[in-house]
Amino acid sequence: MPDIKSALEKALAQTVNAWAAEAEAHQTIQPQQEKTMPKKYFETTNNVTRVTFDFVRDNPGWTRVEITKELEKKGFKSKSVASLLGQMLRQGMMRERDKLLYANSNEYTPIKSTKVARARAANPVHKQKPPTTERKHVKIINTRTGEIVNPKPERPWETSDVIDKLTVRQAMAVYGELRNIFGA
Repeated sequence: MPDIKSALEKALAQTVNAWAAEAEAHQTIQPQQEKTMPKKYFETTNNVTRVTFDFVRDNPGWTRVEITKELEKKGFKSKSVASLLGQMLRQGMMRERDKLLYANSNEYTPIKSTKVARARAANPVHKQKPPTTERKHVKIINTRTGEIVNPKPERPWETSDVIDKLTVRQAMAVYGELRNIFGA
């Protein structure tokens, strides 16, 4: 049986060579695309904003001067810390009572730009205009049966709509359930 063995080896070798040639053709047709990294708008350098907030949160009741001096000892610029304290106070991240600072939340949130803060103050979301026209009702019709799936109620729901359709026994059952719910 050496000829069957040699025939199989020859067939396998041809198949492997065909697969390799096919793989090369695919690689030349579809060159691999380079992955683009998302654009970074800024790099965090020393995280002074978060450190300032965390310091006020962890040490409530310190003055601005004390906080500035303490963070200056840790290597942050005093003018940066003082400016950040003012911004955080303006945006409501902190409150000041008797010249002592307290954090208003337990978690740091990034400072928003003044343009965004002014725009939100000028046009708050809760002051929406009431709709001037009545909302449209869309009818959904089952194409197989022709039945309206969500019919628009012609009038508001009333208790008589339910009670009038009940038999005496059903009404007694409803009464018993309501009595259990309301504990009468």
